[in-house]
Parts: sequence; structure tokens; C-alpha cells
Amino acid sequence: MSEPLLLPPESAPGKPVWRRWKWIFLSIFGAVLVLRPWLPGIVIVLGWLCGIAALTNLAFLGARHLDVVVGDVSGKGISAALLMANLQAAMRNQLLQMRRGSDADFAKDLPELMSRLNRQIYDNSPSAKYVTLFLARYEAESQHLVYCNAGHLPPFVFRNGSVSRLETGGTVLGLFPTADFAAGSVELDPGSLVAIYMDGVTEAVNEHEEEFGEGRLLAALEEVRQFPPEAVYRHVSEQVRHWQGNLKQHDDITLIVARAG
Repeated sequence: MSEPLLLPPESAPGKPVWRRWKWIFLSIFGAVLVLRPWLPGIVIVLGWLCGIAALTNLAFLGARHLDVVVGDVSGKGISAALLMANLQAAMRNQLLQMRRGSDADFAKDLPELMSRLNRQIYDNSPSAKYVTLFLARYEAESQHLVYCNAGHLPPFVFRNGSVSRLETGGTVLGLFPTADFAAGSVELDPGSLVAIYMDGVTEAVNEHEEEFGEGRLLAALEEVRQFPPEAVYRHVSEQVRHWQGNLKQHDDITLIVARAG
């Protein structure tokens, strides 16, 4: 992963911004963004070194909301990239329809949104193809993160001296014609740290074909949980690089670190 690049805010306070940081298809590159948006009480570090059909999206909705989407498609190649493109279009349309609602409406409507996405992916993708997806909205005023986890690796949340996982949701998208989902919520007190990642982090292998694993990821995060998000990101990425040594990367590596202020 690359070193963090500090980006200034891109709009005046209160001005809505729809910023698609990256929809990634059939490309290989690395970048790190340090985001200090006009959204009070949160700093975000987004870093990726991606291959085929990875999805990372942040949408700043004025001074109130932040939508976060991280997803991964099973398999590789053109079919995987096309599936992710289909998901991109479907999800963006669904989120546009939900932007004007309250937080209570979002929590209520999120499971149905995921069910519709599941059906669309199922109807428009080859058999046995599926998508893991973590979709969340952070509400600045209440400091709540409302989310749904569709088969994605559960993000870590460090708050009040303990660690938890964002597991509430349902199965992966597109594998079954119908699926039920649930929305979860967590209050991000000042100082809380959230780490969202893809399996390219935990499945990075060393020369002995041993995976980095969730245990090492959690240990790396624990070591720097009180540090600024830039330092947390840098420490974890260095640990993963050291684990891999000189081996070639074979999977998408994405890590998002957010600190509530």
C-alpha cells in the first residue's frame, strides 16, 4: 500500500458532495487518501491496492451523512468486473432514492434495499457468482453508524476499551433468488476507531503459504488503536507488506480506517 496523501476538503461547509472515490474494474494500482471532510467529528483513511472487481465508495452527503460501501465479487476476469458494474449501477440508484430520508427511515429501508440488490444480482449474473457487500451510513449529529453486512468480513470497532465486530446483515448477494437482511447500529463515541477491510488483507500469504489472518490483523490494530487513523493505516499496511515479503500480490487489498472525534 502507498503512503497516505492528505487531501483538503472539496466543498464549502454544508454543500452536498457526491464523490465516487473509486469504482475499480480491470485495473491495478495503489493509492491512499486521508479525508477530512466537512462532516464534523470524523477522519477517514482509505487505502487500496486493487486488482479486478473491487468496489470502494464514499459519498459525503452534505454536513450530515456519510455513506460507505465496500464490496468484493467472487472470482476474477471480465465476468466479475461486469457483475460489479451491474451492482454499481443498481446500488447507486437505490441510494439516490434514500438520501432524503431520516436516519430512522434509512435503518428501516436498508434491509429491503439489500434484498432488492440481491435479486438484481441474482437475475443478472452467472450461476455461482456472488458479491460480498458492507453498506453503512454515518450520521454526524447522532454519531451513529447504521449498517448492513451481506457476507463481508465483519469490520472491527474499538470503543470504550473493547472491540466488537459489525456482523449484522445477511448472506452474500446474488447466490439465492431471495434473502432476508437486517440492519445494525453502533454509536461511535469520541475516540472510537473503525477498521473496514477486504480479504486481500487477511489472506495475504508469506513464503510458507501462511495467511496473515484476522488474528494478526486484530493484533496490529490493537497495537495502535489510540493513534491517529493515518498511523493506524500505515502500521497495518507495513505489517501486511512485511508478511508478504517479496511475493507477488494476487488479490485486492483495501483498508479503511475511521476515527470518531
